Parts: sequence; C-alpha cells; structure tokens
Amino acid sequence: MGKATRRTGEEDERAALMEALAATRAALNAARSSFEQVCEPELVEACVYEMGSLEARYDYLLRRLRELGAAAPLRFRPAR
Repeated sequence: MGKATRRTGEEDERAALMEALAATRAALNAARSSFEQVCEPELVEACVYEMGSLEARYDYLLRRLRELGAAAPLRFRPAR
C-alpha cells in the first residue's frame, strides 16, 4: 500500500491513543478522588495500586504518541 494508507493508519492510531489518554486521565482523577475519601487501609492500598497502574498506562500512551510524532501533552499530574 502507498504512503497515504499508512499515514491514515497512523492518524487513526494517534486519534485512538489520544482518546485512551483522555480516558486514562479521567480514571486517574477518579482514583485520586477515591484515595482522598477512603479510610480503610485495604482501600487505601487498592487506590495506590490503581493509581500506579493508571500512571504506567498513561506513560505508555504518552511514549507511543511521541513515537508517532504527535504533539503529546506533558506528563500527567493529578488534580489536587
């Protein structure tokens, strides 16, 4: 296939990655909110693990976007 097909595929991938990045950012904000509201040690631990997992996913998505040459947002910093 020609360059146009490849470019369209890359554009589709960039769009999908940007959507995943936005969804991951929203999930991180939700996890941060939950963390701030829970008191039980088990729930605190669960929130910490969830935030770590989401941060790793966010970092992966950013790295992948940069590999595709997209202008990716800076590293996520949760709302406080």
